[in-house]
Amino acid sequence: MENEKLQEGIEQFYDNYNGASDLRTEEEKAKDFNQEEFVAGISPIDWIEKSPEKWRSFPELNQFYTLKCFPSSINILMDSLKSKKIKDVVVGDIVMTHNGNKKQVTKTFRRKWQGTMESIKVKGLIDKIECTQEHPIFAIKTIKKQAKPYNEEARFYEAKELTKDDWVSVPISREVRDTTINSIEKNPEFLWILGLYMAEGCINSTDRSSITFGLHQKETDYYERIKTFFNKTGVNVNCYTSPKHKGMSVNVYSKYWAELLSELGGEKCDKKKINHRLMFLEPILQMQIVKGIIDGDGSTLTKSTVLVSTSFEMIKQVQFLLMRNNVFSFLNKRKDEKGKKPVWTLEFSKGSHSSFLRGDTFFVKIQNKESIKGFTGGYVYNFEVEDDNSYIANGVGVHNCVSFTTAKLALISLWLKTKETLRFSPNSIYKYRSNSPSGGMIGDDAFGIWKDKGISLDIVCKSNQVQEGDPYEISNFAKAVAQGFKLGGYITITEKDFDRVASTIQTTGKGIMVWFYFTSREWSLEIPRVIDNLTNPYLSQASRHSVTAVDYGLKDGVEVLKIEDSAWFGGRNVRYITREFFKSRNFLIKYPMNFEYEDPQATPVTPPVTPPANFIFTETMKFGSRGEQVRQLQIRLKALGFFPSNINTTGYFGNITKASVIKFQLSRNLVGDGVVGKFTLKELNM
Repeated sequence: MENEKLQEGIEQFYDNYNGASDLRTEEEKAKDFNQEEFVAGISPIDWIEKSPEKWRSFPELNQFYTLKCFPSSINILMDSLKSKKIKDVVVGDIVMTHNGNKKQVTKTFRRKWQGTMESIKVKGLIDKIECTQEHPIFAIKTIKKQAKPYNEEARFYEAKELTKDDWVSVPISREVRDTTINSIEKNPEFLWILGLYMAEGCINSTDRSSITFGLHQKETDYYERIKTFFNKTGVNVNCYTSPKHKGMSVNVYSKYWAELLSELGGEKCDKKKINHRLMFLEPILQMQIVKGIIDGDGSTLTKSTVLVSTSFEMIKQVQFLLMRNNVFSFLNKRKDEKGKKPVWTLEFSKGSHSSFLRGDTFFVKIQNKESIKGFTGGYVYNFEVEDDNSYIANGVGVHNCVSFTTAKLALISLWLKTKETLRFSPNSIYKYRSNSPSGGMIGDDAFGIWKDKGISLDIVCKSNQVQEGDPYEISNFAKAVAQGFKLGGYITITEKDFDRVASTIQTTGKGIMVWFYFTSREWSLEIPRVIDNLTNPYLSQASRHSVTAVDYGLKDGVEVLKIEDSAWFGGRNVRYITREFFKSRNFLIKYPMNFEYEDPQATPVTPPVTPPANFIFTETMKFGSRGEQVRQLQIRLKALGFFPSNINTTGYFGNITKASVIKFQLSRNLVGDGVVGKFTLKELNM
């Protein structure tokens, strides 16, 4: 009974999704069956300039955002330089990217998930990175231990590929804009006083009309600086010493200055923080705030400087401002003491064995990494970002193929025939890869699997419910659906043949799978160009990637192929490939032939089951009918070549069966109404 329901469900599914007419002209249909001829010869190519709206585009099948996510607790750096929990990020928010740019969130994702998470502790960063195993992280792999990889290529690696002592990117935001209210907020001496206040100052709680700085009696130079600054503004400053405690209280009597310092630096030792409007000052001015804080709460050791504070938010801000001034510092928490506030330390020195600067990015060593099995934290999150398609999570730059390319090719092939858009399931291809259980997929596998097992649809075989490398099963229903979307055949085009790819797209309108190898800085460009010396795809610094070529034309006078990506590799999903780059970096081309079930010239296949010779049809049958009479009708029509040979006989009279009956009726000069009545029964029983 269960099997009958499954088969009935499959036929009903095809009624909804596979019953569309083939809208192509006879000339267009013929292209499916002359593909080898088209691919073998190159027709003249119409290289014409195209405006943005003239380039062909197809719906995204986005590998990056369906498989790679963070738990809700991860902090995302916003354009305001404040952090926001990833679960609270919404469309329209502006985030900082791994390139230091500000970009808008265009789509958010949330899904139920459990499985193995990767937990990465980066030296100097207090928050660990926790993410799904396939989440891309911009990093450099260690070649020699203890040596800084100054000249090694940085690119996106899956979290599971990273190990202890690899180097992850910590991007710097160098944006400068004037968000101050008072001109004094850009005065270097005032900013130093603000920093000293945040370390050693407090506001008179009674009438809020004075400020007190608690200094050591030896810090007379600090007192003189405070006195000189405020005396110039007409404010009285007094100093009281306590020889017994070796302390010195410096009092500034001004309600105006008390309110301003409170506004810009906060109050109470564990609640102080730098006002947000000072976070965009020139870095050299911000360094005055840092110096004031360190003069108050810091100490200089033999080779380093250490800042101690009970304000976690303030000490993280200081770490950020030091980075803007090209100094990487290491933040740690001291062991908690009963009855005392938590204490944080920030340490930095002129040279560090665990970090180095490249452009606007620090690369910092991974301190340790572990896999957390059986994560059951509920929802995980991700989002799309325009252009760069990356963002900064807990301070680290993270990143906004073969099976996804196959699914895109299936989508295009079906759209050309029906003008309907269906999303196919990459996982129904990926499941059968020959290199399982390893991640990734061998290029030659995909088309063979598509031809042999078909490709299912995403609505019945979700691609956002699994992780690469994790074991999972495809339902019998999804497998049966895949049988209706098989590939009739495929052709391998000679690699690096730019004109043949353009000619084939021009002639057939189909997409083509093309493979490239590159470095991240090459692939991050809208029009990639050869920058680095890569002699073959299998060098350690080379990335290999499969994409879909969907169009050809001139872009600003240059002949290009338009490709659509699935993984936002390098921060983009659309690129334009020049002849030069294609000739240098292409190493595999695959071209899909027609879907088997749509082949109008296919020779009818004798079904494995034939109706009994003495079977007599006695019942009127029409759309919605069920039972043995319907099943035998389907078997008879399949044997006669009117019912699709690769669709199971279900015993349910749906649109496919109705269409087959109409074909049979017309072949017998009957009215093609799709109802098996008196005259049709007579023809069937002859």
